Amino acid sequence: MKKTYSMYVLVMLAKVTIVALALAFGLVFVGCDDGSDDSSGSGGKPNGEGGVTVAADGKLKIDSDIWTLDEATHTLVKATSVTGKTVTASIQTSSEAEPIPVGTGTITAGKLSITISKPDTTKLPTLKEQMEEQGSADAVKSGGNIQFGSVSISIDDGGLELIGNPKVESELYEGQTYYYVDYSESFSYSYASGAAKVEGTLSGTPDDYDGWTGKQILNITVQEGWNSFSVVSSQNEAAKTYSYTIASKNPSSSAKWIYEGWGMSIHGGDN
Repeated sequence: MKKTYSMYVLVMLAKVTIVALALAFGLVFVGCDDGSDDSSGSGGKPNGEGGVTVAADGKLKIDSDIWTLDEATHTLVKATSVTGKTVTASIQTSSEAEPIPVGTGTITAGKLSITISKPDTTKLPTLKEQMEEQGSADAVKSGGNIQFGSVSISIDDGGLELIGNPKVESELYEGQTYYYVDYSESFSYSYASGAAKVEGTLSGTPDDYDGWTGKQILNITVQEGWNSFSVVSSQNEAAKTYSYTIASKNPSSSAKWIYEGWGMSIHGGDN
């Protein structure tokens, strides 16, 4: 009888060479959309999907159920057993600086509730500075001098990410079956002091270790205030290629906040 675990080790994502660029737009995991949302490239503004709204005072509010992988049934279920958790939101201004705190919230009986304040834009780097740090300044077509920062949401004993159309998959490894949450699209939120445009295709060079080659496709329209972005990933193991597409886009109704607890793994890019 096979022993099952809600965990899966994905090595490939640790080997990519240009994933750092996606961090500028809030990539934490990479995840799959059902195609029902048509706002790609149009400048995503929070629209209520995923329980994410902008309040009258300009703060970003998230009130939503969270979901997790059930150990017994290997299905996604509402994480009602997850409770008493403190959630923090912050903005990373550079790879070396301490993040700026912008909000705290809670998870109670599987319900996420957090209010995120507008950041002090004088403390944020410019969009061009962030892209220069990633070696991608040429992709900034306009608005490079705006202040820009992406929000990261964290909890002390797991992960939390808004992803589209998550699916439970399994993998047989050394005689054991491992279950994990698979997807190819994730969503993130950023604050900007003005409008900007970032677009282009950036190609990486083969990784010295195992020969993987990647590219980044950018189609980003930034508006003043809060913005939403999607990051879509794909990979071809036979060809050792992968890609990330970052676009201005709202989540569709299939998007869920996924809680990654101990012994559970979520990953994407196989589509």
